[in-house]
Amino acid sequence: MKAACPVRVHPRLDRAWAKTARPHQSVEHVSSLRLIPNLDNWRPADTVESMVAWGESVKRADGPSTLIFSRQNLPFIERSAEVLANVAKGGYVLSDEAGAKAILIATGSEVELAMKAAAELKAAGTPVRVVSMPRRPTCSTARTQPTRHPC
Repeated sequence: MKAACPVRVHPRLDRAWAKTARPHQSVEHVSSLRLIPNLDNWRPADTVESMVAWGESVKRADGPSTLIFSRQNLPFIERSAEVLANVAKGGYVLSDEAGAKAILIATGSEVELAMKAAAELKAAGTPVRVVSMPRRPTCSTARTQPTRHPC
């Protein structure tokens, strides 16, 4: 039997409801969804991660997945072919600086903010690594834990 793949979006879908909807509801839902065992939660940062999330969710036969999209227009993030191959792992190094002093881990719309923060920190003399983690369970559960952590 094929597992379900619900798609979650921000609650402000129509203008009538938007006047009364609380904007923080979606954040509360994401936290609750992450507590559900065996549920893969994808929170993509751009169209590439969205495409990978959809493909991995459709291929998954051992449990359900959710795709959690931002209501914001998110920019396309340039990736090398090597980095692109790691998106399906769920967590991957998006930007790496030699001698990184810190690691910024982000999901969804926060990835753009992490990339901007990394650029500002680099300009100030503090190199950092940015990790995009669109699917956190991959990096935190024994069921799919590789011998070498993907992040």
